[in-house]
Amino acid sequence: MPSSWADLYLYMDAHGDVVDDATNTVRFTISGPGSIAGTSDGNPASHIPNQAHYSKAFYGRCMVLIRAGKRPGSITVTAHSKGLPAAQIVVRTRARRR
Repeated sequence: MPSSWADLYLYMDAHGDVVDDATNTVRFTISGPGSIAGTSDGNPASHIPNQAHYSKAFYGRCMVLIRAGKRPGSITVTAHSKGLPAAQIVVRTRARRR
């Protein structure tokens, strides 16, 4: 199954700039015909497993990899972090051409 990634920026200031010193824990949930393949923050010293459904922001960023299911549809990924509003992204998948 192919995977794709989506960056959800929770840590942005009033001007839309990423807050580079944010280190909050981010928990991911997913709905629709897909699953979380893994997460990462890019920190080489991180001990968080890549298969976890959470990550810790590193320089204000973290990443979630999405695995598409067998049927097409809309996959909604939501990122939650304490004290911040949730961020969402919708990934639309389609049937593979043969």
